[in-house]
Amino acid sequence: MELYISPTQRTFRGSNIVLGCTFSVDNPSVGPSFFIIKWYFKSKEILTYNNEGLSLQPRMSFNDQAARDGDASLYISNVSIFDDGTYTCSVKYNMERKEKDTQLQIMASPKVLITNKVVTENKASTMTCTATEFFPPDIRVTWLRDDQLLQNSEMGEITPNDDWTFSVKSTVIITPSDDDRERIFSCRVQHASLPEPKRVDFQLDIKKDINIGMYLGIAAAVFFCVITVLGIWCYRRSKS
Repeated sequence: MELYISPTQRTFRGSNIVLGCTFSVDNPSVGPSFFIIKWYFKSKEILTYNNEGLSLQPRMSFNDQAARDGDASLYISNVSIFDDGTYTCSVKYNMERKEKDTQLQIMASPKVLITNKVVTENKASTMTCTATEFFPPDIRVTWLRDDQLLQNSEMGEITPNDDWTFSVKSTVIITPSDDDRERIFSCRVQHASLPEPKRVDFQLDIKKDINIGMYLGIAAAVFFCVITVLGIWCYRRSKS
C-alpha cells in the first residue's frame, strides 16, 4: 500500500480546505470491511471511518464513497486559527498500516491603521501605524517618505488578541517642515499572508505653530499703549 499527502498546506481564516490524502492498494476496488481510515490533529483522533460507520468532529466532513476508490481526504469548513497545526492521515488495510503528516498553516492578513496625521510645523511629532488581526505573528513594519526609508522608526511588542491573531504598533518621530505638506508618507507592512507588502499612503495635515507667548506679548504691549494714552488724556483733561 502507498499513501500520498502534501507535507504542507495553507489557507486563510474563514475559508474551506481539503486536506488531500490518497492511497493505493493492489485491489483497485476496496471494500470498507478491509480498511480503517483515521485522522488525527495534534495527536488527537478527530475522524474514524471503518465498516461500523463514520465518526468525526464538527465542521469536518468525509466522502465515504471516494474512500472506496482510495481517497481519504478530510474536508474542514470555516477554518479558524485554532485549526493551525499538524494533521495525520492514517490508513490501515488488512494487516498493513501507513500514516503521514501534513502541516496546515492558517493565515490572516493584517489590517493597517494610521493615527496622528495632524502635526505641528517645526515640532517633533509621533506617528503611529497599527497592524492588527494577523497570523502568524512574524511581521515587519517600516515607514517611508517619498519612497525613502525612514530610519528612526520603532516597532513595539507583538501582542496576542482574544481570537489568537496578533497586533503590533510601529511609531516614527518626525519634525515636519513646510516642504512636507506635499510629500507622501507610507506605512509598509510585510507578512506571510500578503502576496506583496501592504502599503498605506497618506499626507500630513500640518498646522502652523501658534506661539502663545508672542501673542501674549503683543496683547500686553497693546494694553500698555492703551493705558498710557488714557493716562495722558486724563492728565491733560485734569489740567484744563
